[in-house]
Amino acid sequence: MKFDSIGILAAESVDNFSGLHQHGALLSFRVVSESEKFWIPSSFDLTAGSMESRDDGGSFISFGPSYRFELSKLDTGRWFAEFGVHPTWLTRTVFNGRYVGGNFHFTSTIGLGAYLGRQRKTSVLFRYQHTSNAGMERNNPGFNMIGITLSYHMGRDQQLYSSSDSSPK
Repeated sequence: MKFDSIGILAAESVDNFSGLHQHGALLSFRVVSESEKFWIPSSFDLTAGSMESRDDGGSFISFGPSYRFELSKLDTGRWFAEFGVHPTWLTRTVFNGRYVGGNFHFTSTIGLGAYLGRQRKTSVLFRYQHTSNAGMERNNPGFNMIGITLSYHMGRDQQLYSSSDSSPK
């Protein structure tokens, strides 16, 4: 496993916790494998930041696997899909006057992203995320957010594919 990227993220609640915002920093550690026989995470992501609503503010930290799949080599390898599930710790349990169901949660994400340069050093990911306590407490309202992540890939030296070749240039 090696350090892959650093990023910033922002998200906005789209449901019963409207007005809830999330801002944070993301560190990704890429899993390097010689074998394509096993389905392993593309990376392990460590994310920390703040969650704020009109009257309440707190912090969060999450860590867990993310899976990234290139969608096509036909479009020069620019587009990818990503999903993950991350255990998440919230420092507050009340936002907008509503109890979120404890401090410990799981955040599930799914998104569509693109590399922004020929060298694939930067990427942008638009994602949908759901955070809830998975029924560990009787009260489990959960909240849904739509967000964006901008990342810089430190070790990536793989260029986009050319239209006439299926390997990186």
